[in-house]
Amino acid sequence: MNTPFSDLTSHLSDASIGLYSMQNEHFGIVEMMAAGLVAIVHDSGGPREDIVKPGTGYLATTPEEYATYMYGILTQPNVADDTRQAARVSAGRFSDKIFQDSLATALAPVLILSAASMI
Repeated sequence: MNTPFSDLTSHLSDASIGLYSMQNEHFGIVEMMAAGLVAIVHDSGGPREDIVKPGTGYLATTPEEYATYMYGILTQPNVADDTRQAARVSAGRFSDKIFQDSLATALAPVLILSAASMI
């Protein structure tokens, strides 16, 4: 379903938990984290390797794990608030600015060598 971005941000602002059970999937998780949802995502692929770090959300594989994390989030608001804040900060790793700076840093040696070979 392709929801208009304005509708998506409105729905995210009304939510407190982002549940994502698809294996090896990461699209949408960073957006949930940036919006302050506590992410509970499948313990596989991109979510495990790149997205959810300790303290920024939860990785689960069984229905019982998803339920346990949801219960904890709903009954421990202080922990949930800390997780939300950490998730928002962590989501910043995926900003356009960070990507542009990282790409420029990675390409700099290649561009310098290329320019030197043209002289």
